[in-house]
Amino acid sequence: MKTPTDIEREPAHDTSGDERSGAPPTERVGGASSRLAKRIYWASVAITIVPLVSATVGALNRGWIPIGDNAYFELRSRDVFSHHFPLLGTWTSASQSTNTNVNNPGPLFFDLLAIPVKLFNSPGLAVGVLLLNTAAIVGIAVVAYRRGGPLAGTAAMAMAAGLTWTMGSELLFDPWQPHAMLLPFLFFVVLVWSLACGDLALLPLAVGVASLVLETHLSYAVLVPVLALWGTGALAWTIWNRRRQDPAGWPALRRKVRRTSLVSVVVFFILWAPPLVEEALHGRDGNLSRLLSTVGKAKQTVGWGFGSRMVASILSLPPWWLRPSFGDAFVPKTNGRPLAGVQPDLAHVPSLAAALLSLVLALAILAVLLWDSRRRADRTASAALATALVAAVGALVTAGTLPRGFFGIAPHQFRWLWPVSLFMLFAALLAIARRIPPLHATKVTGVFAVAALVLALLNLPVKNQRVGPSADAGSIPSTHTLLSQLGALDGSGTLLFDVQGLRFAEPYSVPVMNALDRRGVEIVVSDDGMVHQLGDARRFDGHANGRLFMREADAAVMDFPGARRVAIAYGLTDAEQRERDDLRAQISSHLATSGLQLTEAGRKQPPLPDDLQSLLPGDQIGALLEAKAIALDDTWRPRFERYAELQQKWDAYTVALFLAPVDSHS
Repeated sequence: MKTPTDIEREPAHDTSGDERSGAPPTERVGGASSRLAKRIYWASVAITIVPLVSATVGALNRGWIPIGDNAYFELRSRDVFSHHFPLLGTWTSASQSTNTNVNNPGPLFFDLLAIPVKLFNSPGLAVGVLLLNTAAIVGIAVVAYRRGGPLAGTAAMAMAAGLTWTMGSELLFDPWQPHAMLLPFLFFVVLVWSLACGDLALLPLAVGVASLVLETHLSYAVLVPVLALWGTGALAWTIWNRRRQDPAGWPALRRKVRRTSLVSVVVFFILWAPPLVEEALHGRDGNLSRLLSTVGKAKQTVGWGFGSRMVASILSLPPWWLRPSFGDAFVPKTNGRPLAGVQPDLAHVPSLAAALLSLVLALAILAVLLWDSRRRADRTASAALATALVAAVGALVTAGTLPRGFFGIAPHQFRWLWPVSLFMLFAALLAIARRIPPLHATKVTGVFAVAALVLALLNLPVKNQRVGPSADAGSIPSTHTLLSQLGALDGSGTLLFDVQGLRFAEPYSVPVMNALDRRGVEIVVSDDGMVHQLGDARRFDGHANGRLFMREADAAVMDFPGARRVAIAYGLTDAEQRERDDLRAQISSHLATSGLQLTEAGRKQPPLPDDLQSLLPGDQIGALLEAKAIALDDTWRPRFERYAELQQKWDAYTVALFLAPVDSHS
């Protein structure tokens, strides 16, 4: 693997010189050292990929299928080869904060997953995400090698291994955009670093990766353009300097610039053609127009102060990017259950003073290292540090301007903080490592490889961070049971799926729609949000052969006039149901005779209902126990806890599907 000659040469210096000679530093130290460093580098690439493969294969062997929002990606990826060809990405929750239904800008993610889904159905979705993340890791490795040989390439693999370990095994194949875009976004940051070094050849690839990330999730709407502006601006400055310094070579360089720029423009318009076509078809009501119309119209944003505190909690204060932060950061504390629309207290968010002080210190360290790298004419390190500074500033701008949703601040809108934090650390360590004499570069490369190995080994055991759709992994068995009964609906023609009465983000309805579509049953919807998810072609026009609706928990076992139950999954075994009923009778008697004694925490909660028996349905007992609101002795506490556990399983994993005439739809 050769390191390409950059547009602009730089003076030789002690620790690098790779841009000057066209070879990584270890390759000029000695043959044995060069070969060993290369082997270490390639081993680090393989090591970093192993947890992805292990996690995906293990999950598929355990019966993983896409549930909740993840099922949209299988359905819409299959649509790529149908008359439902998607022109937009998924509907976005940002619609709630702007009172305007909008989608993520484009369907490029669906396009990339279409072939694996076509070949393997639900397993193909996980395989497609695996391939995408693997491609991102290989891309990071190759681009980092172009910049600094085995040392930079292996350091980049330690960075990528850090991100995959932080995510945990069950998110490495998760198609939900906030997770699926993390490694591609990190790849994009690495590409920006290379552009800032003057690597003109990578411009079309950078356009492609930026398009994928930006089309797929709106949380990158500020950060990606900021980084793209920095990368292309630095590249243009390099070209301008080369023109002044080497007039004789300008004609040849100009041809390269024109050719690469033309390819980049073509790539851009090809990848953005579907949303542009949708815009042309709908005029002012097009998605891009609606997105632009919502700029600055959010009812409430995170704000600069609170946004800075959130950024600092990952970028500059412990636990930084480490695994505990991914599952815990920005999650409501469990001291009671917040009301919808009321922003709860958030865990692990520092004070404004601590946040600003730590951010200033972190950015100052990067700035000092940048000054030192520029003084030593180490363009590779200085470009990485400058890119890290730009990413940090872009993170602050993004955090301050993001809208708050209906339920307050959504953690998934801030997932890009982890790649930014890791790249900041990578840039700093790379700058320090490149000060070490070339004779010791192979040893430093080995240190980075060991770090990648340790992180990869730590990521082999199953770890579910329980964020996004993966939090509902326990519903997969019930989903399998439900889907196994859908043969009763084969040949039903077109069915209206009525989502009224379903709780927010329940995991079952979309997998059912997905499975019916796979069986050739046409699904239409009347809910406006669902129309935006599934496309205008699936909008209910008043004609269908039946109406499907779904009910959970106790409602799943009820009878509905004019409807027949076509599928049901029970959350408890027969023995567990008998145990729950027995405990309910005991607790009911206890409530009738002794009532409930509140703790100090309980007295601060809303008062209990006059009829304590009304606490038995649902998870109300569990909520009181979680909030430590009731005082129980050693005899009754285990019974209450076991009842709450069984009731939670019943409520979460009992679900039924009903078929009714369309004229019963209201």
